[in-house]
Amino acid sequence: MKKEDLEAVKAQIALYKKWRNVLQFGDFYRGRSFGEGDGSGYHSAIGINGENIMEWTCVSPDKKKAVGLLFQKLVVPNTSFSCYRAKGLDEEACYHFYNRSLKYNLKDFGDLVNLVSPVHIKQDSLTHNLISHFVKMDGETEDCMVCGDELMYHGVKLKAAFASTGYNDQVRFFPDFGSRLYFMEAEE
Repeated sequence: MKKEDLEAVKAQIALYKKWRNVLQFGDFYRGRSFGEGDGSGYHSAIGINGENIMEWTCVSPDKKKAVGLLFQKLVVPNTSFSCYRAKGLDEEACYHFYNRSLKYNLKDFGDLVNLVSPVHIKQDSLTHNLISHFVKMDGETEDCMVCGDELMYHGVKLKAAFASTGYNDQVRFFPDFGSRLYFMEAEE
């Protein structure tokens, strides 16, 4: 394994160990699922009406901690903001909702690097590979306080999806078959 990949695996193992009690012994809830429409009878190959997204929530038995999982099949261009709706939380509790800090390889953005580069960089060239070795793009930051009932019935509005321009930490890079982990911890 490359050193970078090995570090990523170590970080994933540490994250799992930290949240093991919730993931292994918590209650599992399904939210939206692939293949479910919005009831309008309209279904699309790319799933514009909800069947493109799947949500799961694992909640600790005391409902003080939860891990949310959000999955996407295919990118839908120019989508509005997405929401994550948790299940099984304490309606009366106030939760700190946040995501895992991510770094993206510049190569994940392909030829779009030329939108911000002062010189043309050919995709998969030596220059592109060298730059991608040293430059990592920060992922979006989701961090807010929200009540349990709001998390379950309204949801948390997530950052806007990346639309090929204007990338920063307030934009969600969510490619085809992407996924996210969200963490919820009740405040004392």
